[in-house]
Amino acid sequence: MRYIAIPRTVFELEGGSATVNVIPLATRIDSGPWVSAAVTVRLHDKDWTTGTAAFTVDVENVSYTADEPSVAYLGSSLASVAVAVGDAAPKLYVAAFSGAIGDQVRVVLKYTQGGTAGLKTFAISVEIEARDA
Repeated sequence: MRYIAIPRTVFELEGGSATVNVIPLATRIDSGPWVSAAVTVRLHDKDWTTGTAAFTVDVENVSYTADEPSVAYLGSSLASVAVAVGDAAPKLYVAAFSGAIGDQVRVVLKYTQGGTAGLKTFAISVEIEARDA
């Protein structure tokens, strides 16, 4: 089963040097029947290859309940793809899930500006390939 978390999307970000900006890309993905999975990240474009700005795409266990639908119960990280400063587009990243897969997962982008000032632009797409029981 293939789940498209986000199609090709352009991000223009600028953050504080010590701040990790967490951007939800997909939430409440039903992962109950999955026995294994992997995340695929495509780096379509990136306008910097020097400096300290970097980002990861993480897949994390998450759970919501009917009586508290606005509360996200965050669990462990299942997979993480790190896009390094020197990585140039186009590039493909694949990371297998490790650990127990809960009933739902979310995909988040974690961006750190580092000491490099200025707006950073990049384009990515994210998919999850999963195998049901």
